[in-house]
Amino acid sequence: MRNKEVAEILLKKLDKNLRQHNWKIKISSDWFRYGIVFYEKKETRWISFRILLQEENECTKAFGFDPNVFFPQIEEILTPVLVKNGLVGSNYMKGEISASFKRIENFKNILPEKGIKIESEEDIDRLIDLLMKFIENEALPFFNRWSNFLSLYDFIQNKSLNQLWDILGQFAPMKRAVIYRLCNNENALDLINEYYKEQKGYYDEDSDDKDNIRYYNASKDLKESLEKTNPIYA
Repeated sequence: MRNKEVAEILLKKLDKNLRQHNWKIKISSDWFRYGIVFYEKKETRWISFRILLQEENECTKAFGFDPNVFFPQIEEILTPVLVKNGLVGSNYMKGEISASFKRIENFKNILPEKGIKIESEEDIDRLIDLLMKFIENEALPFFNRWSNFLSLYDFIQNKSLNQLWDILGQFAPMKRAVIYRLCNNENALDLINEYYKEQKGYYDEDSDDKDNIRYYNASKDLKESLEKTNPIYA
C-alpha cells in the first residue's frame, strides 16, 4: 500500500474515533513521506501528536506518535530574538506547531523507532488500535499534566542548568529566564543579566566568531525585552 492510500483509509477510519476530541488535522507530504498532525491550538497552549507514513522499498511504514506541548506566551518572547540573530530559521515565526520542552515521560504505546509495516487494511486497524491506546492511556494524561506553563515553571525551579539542557533544549538559559519572568520570579532578571555577561565575555575574547556574535546579540536583545516584560502570573 502506498502512503497516500494508507493515509486516506486511516483518516476515514479515525474520523469517528477522534471526533469527540475536536482536534484539527494538518497534512504535509513530499515524494516519499506523508505526515498527519493532530492538534489543538488555544490561546495559552498548543498540543499535538503525529503519524508519519514513509515509503521504504515499496512498503509503507508508520512512525509516531510524538506528542508535544507548545506554550505560545513563552515562544512569542524568545523566538523573535532567536530568529533576528540567526539562531533559528524564520519558519519558527510562521505558527508551526512545535514543542516548548523535551518530553520527560517514557511512553509505552509509542511506535518503535524503526516504525511498523503497513501492508493491509488489517495493519491499519492495528495502527489505529495502538493510537487509541496511546491517546487514552498516555497522550491525554500527558497533556493534562502540562496544562499551562506554570506546570513547566514548577517542574524546572529546582533543576540545575545541566538538567535544564535536557528539558528546555539548546536555548535553556534564555528560555528559563523567560519562564521565570512571566511567572514573576525575582531571579529572572538576574539570570538573564548573568547570561548576558557570560556571552559578552565570549564575544570580547573573539568578536569575529559567528556564534559568539549571535549569542551575544541574542542575550542582549532578550535582556532588553525581559526588562520591559510584565509578568503574567503574580
